[in-house]
Amino acid sequence: MTTLTHDQSVLTLGIDYLKSLSEAPLEIKRQIAGWLGEALVASISAGKVVHASGHDVECVKARTLANGIKLKAGDRIEVKTQIQATNGQCFAYSLSSKEGKCDYIALVDMTTNPLKPRISIIPTQELFDTAHMLNNKERMGWSQSYNKTDNKCVENTNLFLKYEVVY
Repeated sequence: MTTLTHDQSVLTLGIDYLKSLSEAPLEIKRQIAGWLGEALVASISAGKVVHASGHDVECVKARTLANGIKLKAGDRIEVKTQIQATNGQCFAYSLSSKEGKCDYIALVDMTTNPLKPRISIIPTQELFDTAHMLNNKERMGWSQSYNKTDNKCVENTNLFLKYEVVY
């Protein structure tokens, strides 16, 4: 029998609840998924959910992530959670207002497997300097298949994969 940590059991309960809302409006599902994404990123990053201006999570103590990122106490992370892809692409929205207000942007992809979301924690300045952004840096997309079956948003998909966190 597998024993879940507190964070895993809360996430599992939240995802079960999200799946039970099959008839709920998409905006309700997005909001719940967003809360789950924030909780997961906080757990991975040794942080806490704060909902401050420009970021959702603050690191409480230093931690080196599986992707090599060395987080420091006080680092700020904005979390963008996706639950629905459009034409094989995932999108993170409302990014332009985050530039200079957070240290990292976490992309949480629940589109394929909400029980095991894919997460990338990208240094904010690198994202704004290198990602192909749309609508005046307001959004960016990447391939839902991670370019296994397509060539969509290759540069952005590679950026996601470069900073993907295995947890």
